[in-house]
Order: sequence, then structure tokens, then C-alpha cells
Amino acid sequence: MNAVDPVLVHFGFHRHPFPAEAGLELAYAGNDSQAPVRRLLARLTRYAGPVTVVGEAGLGKSYLCDWVAALLESRALVVRVNATDLGGARLLPLVAQALDLDPERPAGTSPRVLTARLLALRVSGRRAVLLVDGADALSDGDLEDLRRLDALETARGRLLRVALFGRPGLRERLQTLPQLARRLGPGVRLTPMTRSDLTSYLDHRLAVSRDPLWIDPVFTPAARRRLLRLARGVPGDLDRLASAALYLAAGEGAATVETGHMGTAARALNLGPRWLTLPRLPGFGGPNPLDALLHPLALQARS
Repeated sequence: MNAVDPVLVHFGFHRHPFPAEAGLELAYAGNDSQAPVRRLLARLTRYAGPVTVVGEAGLGKSYLCDWVAALLESRALVVRVNATDLGGARLLPLVAQALDLDPERPAGTSPRVLTARLLALRVSGRRAVLLVDGADALSDGDLEDLRRLDALETARGRLLRVALFGRPGLRERLQTLPQLARRLGPGVRLTPMTRSDLTSYLDHRLAVSRDPLWIDPVFTPAARRRLLRLARGVPGDLDRLASAALYLAAGEGAATVETGHMGTAARALNLGPRWLTLPRLPGFGGPNPLDALLHPLALQARS
């Protein structure tokens, strides 16, 4: 039997508003949030070479990757790869397998066979798109595979569109590979949300996760202000802080999330001022048990 999430029961949510891995049902489409999606789709359409999407941790690169994959899958064969999960596997065989080719056969990853398969897709009215999340983790061998895949073309142009998602510095690394660097298309850079947009993002997450008949506030006004201030425009940090504070409040049976819950969550996740640390329990030299409670939440950083 699955354990009941105390946050859902205590606050009347039908889904967690700030999960570690959010599905597209929580997608926020207000204000400027769709601008990166539009820019990426436009670049994939207009430019043949690889397109990069870069941003610091927590700005939603993985979420953007999922969003674009969902938008394209009805009219394209989307190959989505998380480079951090390759575990020593090479990129080229994975792509060949996604194209219904046998990478174990000597010819399964040959340029001729790959080109024929991609050309057949195009003739059928579908494009092939490769989305690589966590592209910072690609090995030198994977980058060589990427170069080989990007070079597949006919007289009418390249057959595989590529988007690479990673941290700042990814594009500079690609620039060290001349054959790949020459084909790079314009990149997309993710930046922190404005205070107004982040506020709307928070309200949207709460609204789509809770029955509208529940009118009691989840956060006190002061706790909301502190949450938005601590998140500094980074939606991934807001998710982690809000989730941790919700669990703390639910565990205490508090009617709403207070500023104290936000402060404890921020210290546990190392998102507050550097000089703040979790308080020690009186008479005990060891760490506060909240360290153990919230430590797993510190591993939920969204890329």
C-alpha cells in the first residue's frame, strides 16, 4: 500500500504542487514563460545545426526539454536522451535504436543506414529531433557521435535536428570542436524570472493542485514574501523551498506555512544566507533531526 502524502491530506491538494519531477500538467504558461519554448522551436526550424539551451541549475532546462518534446512528438520522431543517465553507454547506438535500427549489427550505426532511415522518415512527413538533457555530461566520444549524427544530410539539408540542454559553459566546450562549432545555431539562454512572474508561477502551481473550494491560504503573506525573496527568481529553488516548508508545516499540524517554516527549510537546503545554520536542540551536541528529515530534499535540485 502506498503511503499517503501528508502534504496532500493536510492542505487539501489533489497533487503535489512542488514535486521533485513535475509533469506537464503543472506547466506554467503565463507572462514570458513560453518565450524560451518559442525561441527554441524557431531555432530548430530555421537552423540546421545544433541549438544550445543553457542556464544555471533550477531555471527549468529539463522541464523545457520535456515541454518541447511533448509539443513535437505528434509530428516528429523525438529522441530524448539524458546524458547523465548514459552510464557509459554511447550516444550513437541509443539514437540508432530509437530509429528502429539494430546497433549491434556492424551496419546498424553506419552513415549510409542512418541516412536512409532518416530520409524515409522525412518522406513519410516526419522529422527526427534529438534532445539531449544534461549535455554537459557528454563524453568526448559522445560529442564525436554527435558530430557524426549532425553530419547526416542530403542535398536538401541535414536530416536530424539537435538541441542540447546544459549549464553555462556548454557552448564554449562545443566551440573547441571545430567541425561541430561551425554548425552551431543561435543559442537560447534561460534567465531568472521576474518577481511578478515568479509570483504568478507560485499562484499557478497552488491553483492547479488544489480544489477551488479550499479557500484557506497555504502560505501566510509574510511566508510568501520570504519564499519569493529566497528563491531569487529561480523556479527550481522555489519548488524545493516550498515543498520543504509544506512538509514542516504539515508535520506540525500548522494551518498555514509560516515564516519560521520557510527559514528552517532555507537553512536545511542551504538557500539562505551562508551564516545561517540549523539550530541545535538544547542539551544535545548532535545535529537537529530536521537535518535528516530535509536532507533528501536537498537532492531535488532541478537542472
